[in-house]
Amino acid sequence: MALLDLTPYAEMTAAERTQRIGVLLETALVRYHRRQRELGALRNCEKRENAAATDPAFLVSDETDKEMVRRVARLEEATPHDLALALGLSRATVGRKLARLKTAGVFLVSGKTSATRYRLRGDSTLN
Repeated sequence: MALLDLTPYAEMTAAERTQRIGVLLETALVRYHRRQRELGALRNCEKRENAAATDPAFLVSDETDKEMVRRVARLEEATPHDLALALGLSRATVGRKLARLKTAGVFLVSGKTSATRYRLRGDSTLN
């Protein structure tokens, strides 16, 4: 049945009217759900953009690096030893990753040798 069927309802049988109403409702529901998916996709894009603005972990692509950034954000500062224990990595691996993140400008470093502490550059009140 065509969407723009101009047959007057008075000339239709009850079954034809019911079918016509069903087609119209189906079309409306399909359009409604399609629009909801589009709006949901837009909201997800906005959330990702907001996450990029507030979550430093969004700036790095490696999952281990992201976890390191999140842990330092939660703790406000951490030592390489703390991160190695928490992530189950060797201190050499953690050291390489921290050096790369420091060079990228994600972390600030204070102290030297075993007293070295890493904290996020900028706002450290992230959860």
